[in-house]
Amino acid sequence: MSLMRSGFDYAYRPATYWPESQTIDQLLTQISGQARRELARFYYDQGGFAALDAFLVRSQLPELERSSWGRVHPAMMGGEYLPPLRIGEVEIARISLESTIYDQISIRARPEADHIRYTVVDEYEDSTFELSWETFPAPLSLGEMIEFIDKSAYAGDYYTGGLAISHLNANYENGACAEELSQFVSVESGFYHELEAYYALVLADWVETHTPADEDEDEEEMIDG
Repeated sequence: MSLMRSGFDYAYRPATYWPESQTIDQLLTQISGQARRELARFYYDQGGFAALDAFLVRSQLPELERSSWGRVHPAMMGGEYLPPLRIGEVEIARISLESTIYDQISIRARPEADHIRYTVVDEYEDSTFELSWETFPAPLSLGEMIEFIDKSAYAGDYYTGGLAISHLNANYENGACAEELSQFVSVESGFYHELEAYYALVLADWVETHTPADEDEDEEEMIDG
């Protein structure tokens, strides 16, 4: 990981992951399904809490509703099979993949005695993760959160890049072009508001680095022509 990108407050550290009054972004992290979460945010922006219905804001969907929701489009299933949050557990960041079923990776924290335990889950029962650390005495700073994402990985994963960029490397090595992957990974957080912008820059840098020079020249010729 490199913290050379300017303009970010890497020392920023949330006072707590369990504030007495939650922001809308923090409340939305309780919704497991990513499509429902995004729709809830859209309707909230249009009309506040009164615009939200029980279906959108439910943390987990019952199996019948989940199956019906998935029939609308496979991407609606993204996040719907994440394990439920444990008592006291909160999602502090999420990685979204623009795969067919909109796969989601959830980074979570829960209080334990004199420290906080950090875990990572996805929607597959057999997934295991090797984490840069599992406990920490306080909420992570933005820099530490980035380090956690970049230095944690699927157990035994061949592809480098941590929890986010490894998916770009995997698809690229399997034949996808860099431009096709420009929107494949996104990162969001209800506690680190600069995290999304940081990884947007990382993604843009990755695409530029992995775009062959002759493709850039072809684009310039098209513009000049």
